[in-house]
Amino acid sequence: MNTQKQANTARRISILIADDEPDTVATLSAILSDEGHVVHHVYSGDEVVHALKRYKPEVCILDIEMPGRNGYELAKDISGAAGRPVLIAISGKYVQKGERHLALAMGFDRFFVKPADPRELVALIEEIAGREATGHVEARRQRSLRVLIADDNRDTVVTTAALLRDEGYEIREAHNGKDAMVAIADFDPDVVVADIKMPGLSGWQLARAVRRVSGYGRPLLIAISGHYKAGADRVLTVISGFNHFLPKPFDMKDLLALIERRKRQ
Repeated sequence: MNTQKQANTARRISILIADDEPDTVATLSAILSDEGHVVHHVYSGDEVVHALKRYKPEVCILDIEMPGRNGYELAKDISGAAGRPVLIAISGKYVQKGERHLALAMGFDRFFVKPADPRELVALIEEIAGREATGHVEARRQRSLRVLIADDNRDTVVTTAALLRDEGYEIREAHNGKDAMVAIADFDPDVVVADIKMPGLSGWQLARAVRRVSGYGRPLLIAISGHYKAGADRVLTVISGFNHFLPKPFDMKDLLALIERRKRQ
């Protein structure tokens, strides 16, 4: 089992579950989280659109019959959107062949009868995860690298952002650790340059949180600090999940070299 989980880590994807039955949500969440995927959930159809914008899942599992907007209505709207998630219908009521055909006609990609067979569901998610991983790597190669700069020293952020924009990178800025976490979820950066000593959430806490969710493949985490420069501090940055450490004031050439190295990977 451990070997399987390690193999799946590199193919982790984001999944949204929408169902008004807490037991169903809890069961599916446990199964998919155990496989290493990032699982979000809502309990009504009215919450789905907001959750899609917030979490940007690759897979959306929708109950057909929910309070508010039902699964059919949601699938019809979502299926026509560019970059939409894979839509999986689940239902304990609509199980006839005609209902399955209707689900596909409304925009669903697959249909499962409750309780969904865990092996079939996991196999489908793994298939999707493999396709997503290949597609995302190719897409990243064709666009500019995204770099998030997180530091409560605004001069450092402004200067670093300006220089990196001149190099053609897409930049997002944050001035504390909590805003950085929100930006990571929304911006999906390839590289995060984070100060160690930030209000709200330190760089060390930020790195640990990112690695718990995203693993160690991406994003590249670069620590910067004018306070923590001793050998023990550098060791702690590595333990926290950072890939590199640059003491302030750092040479921009050193930062560019690390980012360029990631760009070639």
